[in-house]
Amino acid sequence: MSYRLLLAGKKQDIIDNFFQMAGEKFECQTTSMRKEDIDSHITYFQPHAFVYCTGENEKNDIMEKMSGLSLVKEKEIPLILNGESVDCFDFLEVAGDMVALTLAEPFQTGEQKQELSRFLKKKEQEKKKKKDEEELKKLTEPAYLDKLLKEELSDLNLAAKSGKQDGHLQTGGQTGKDTPEKPGNHILIIDDDTRMLRILKEELREKYNVATAVSGKIALNFLEKRKTDLILLDYVMPDEDGPAVLKKLRENDATKDIPVVFLTGINDRSKIEKVLDMKPQGYLLKPIKPEKLFRTIRQIIG
Repeated sequence: MSYRLLLAGKKQDIIDNFFQMAGEKFECQTTSMRKEDIDSHITYFQPHAFVYCTGENEKNDIMEKMSGLSLVKEKEIPLILNGESVDCFDFLEVAGDMVALTLAEPFQTGEQKQELSRFLKKKEQEKKKKKDEEELKKLTEPAYLDKLLKEELSDLNLAAKSGKQDGHLQTGGQTGKDTPEKPGNHILIIDDDTRMLRILKEELREKYNVATAVSGKIALNFLEKRKTDLILLDYVMPDEDGPAVLKKLRENDATKDIPVVFLTGINDRSKIEKVLDMKPQGYLLKPIKPEKLFRTIRQIIG
């Protein structure tokens, strides 16, 4: 991964030296300390870290200079301090709580570059972990689950009033017959519940080519001969569950890049966490509303 660094500061020779040395390994851009310039660079360059190259006699106006870094703080972009040791010390005395990493001059050794790489990698991992935890927290919050339940109950009432069958996905036409291939994207549904397979296939077949499999083994055999654009994968199945099937898909060069959306009625935190760790492209709680299903599919394959 190529990390992006945004450089600014008072001492141009330190900026130039850092740019020259770091540019061999990192993607660097420079900016002035004007808030408008910093905000613009952050928006379009999207740096992984902001490097401030400090100079001498800055102690008295450090906080004024740092006032332009509001977007750096807001987006939680790490602030890296670079400069002569004595100047770094002065800066840290005044605004040490803002600094995530200090690299004293001269910035030229391989060890310092490795330290910077390790730091940026760690920060990206922390950022990803935080994002996953926030997503997981949302999925498992009682209020969120209550909201889903209310929506589903509302749909059930509407379905009952309009005479729809099978709850949330209206079936129509004949089932159990093969649909001729037509131009467009292909979807493979893997679920041991044949009723759910029938409902999903009927709902999707008007817009997509659809194949179904009642087990991971059958699906993997199918994928040896055919290609698909998206897999809808049930979490709980006998013999091999959804995560086990996804693991095999990711380990196979021919199938590792196929987008996968989990379909499950499980809202257990540990199981959701296990799913998110495997990086599926989507996660839908059963019972599934048609609009949510189609919206998810459109976002992934169109």
